[in-house]
Amino acid sequence: MDKDMKEEQWEKTKKGGRKGSLKELAREREEETTADDERDSRSGGYRGEPAVARENNCLNAAKACNLNDTCKKYRSAYISPCTSRVSTAEVCNKRKCHKALRQFFDKARHF
Repeated sequence: MDKDMKEEQWEKTKKGGRKGSLKELAREREEETTADDERDSRSGGYRGEPAVARENNCLNAAKACNLNDTCKKYRSAYISPCTSRVSTAEVCNKRKCHKALRQFFDKARHF
């Protein structure tokens, strides 16, 4: 058992709290940790870190692109074929849109 567990058990005993063995204390800690892990996995979060604090790499890349004129130019080049209507049934020419998007990613990767 580690030193922290022994100190925690001593503090509980000293304050008149529940007295128990180190094994019981270790089991309690394990149960608390397991419950925390399950709660974090359900929320998709990282242990001990609020969802708001997590980093969004796509958002960071978009913000960085907004600050770079060359990146904005490349982005405009792919937005144009992806937003122009081909017909009333199709929003864009998917082949041209995908090609422009691939080219944008190839060029933007170098920033």
